[in-house]
Amino acid sequence: MGLNAEGEYGGPMSGGPTLAGQGATDYERYLNVATLLSAKKPKDKLAHRDEHLFQVVHQAAELWFEQIRFDIEETDRLIANGNASDATRLVRRMVEVVRLLTESVNILTTMNVWDYHDIRLALGKGSGQESPGFNGILREAPKLERTYLDLLQARGVTLYDVCTGRGAHAELLALGDALVDFDMRFHLWRQNHLAFVKRMIGPGQRSLKGYGVDALEKHILGQFFYLELLAVRDEMTLKAGTSPPGKPPEATRTQPHPDTLPNRK
Repeated sequence: MGLNAEGEYGGPMSGGPTLAGQGATDYERYLNVATLLSAKKPKDKLAHRDEHLFQVVHQAAELWFEQIRFDIEETDRLIANGNASDATRLVRRMVEVVRLLTESVNILTTMNVWDYHDIRLALGKGSGQESPGFNGILREAPKLERTYLDLLQARGVTLYDVCTGRGAHAELLALGDALVDFDMRFHLWRQNHLAFVKRMIGPGQRSLKGYGVDALEKHILGQFFYLELLAVRDEMTLKAGTSPPGKPPEATRTQPHPDTLPNRK
């Protein structure tokens, strides 16, 4: 492969696109770039030039949420089939995706706070709580714990034995720890997003849906996906005797996401 007359690298695939679709290159056609970029607001319709950044970050987040949901489905299947190693690889991928999402929120802090209010006026009553990808994760992620515990039962080991076996069940331990890492990383992403909200509108204000920022904080505090995987850590600490006796404060006890609880009539 060498440089062509235009100074670009050319090879067997040079000479025009081979895929069907819009775009001058196969890259554009494969990724459907024209449709992807058309999802943004036209430049002449932006409430502020930083609205472009705001939309890009949130639209990209929806794509990453969809990737997490896609991997949750396959992870559940792999665990059910006893393939802990490949399941662990996918959970680790989900951890990295959430890490990336957290960093993308940090990019938004480069906006001027006063300018952000120009953008906020253009949002209607839109709220991140309405994100279909986010809510899909809240619904679907918790099932991985049940499938994992079923795998342990099928192999005749308890969660406590896996966590304290010092390598006797290394593959199962790696999967359980990866699930906890995903849970913690997702929790930190939610906290980081809330910190962004406080930074931009203040801790004493309300969301566009009318919820107080303090209420949103209470909604997040102590909510996790994998309660049994966290509870075994309490058991291990009590067994090790490394904490003072007595029950922990009520506020520190883990609670399931309300969105994941079954409807009760």
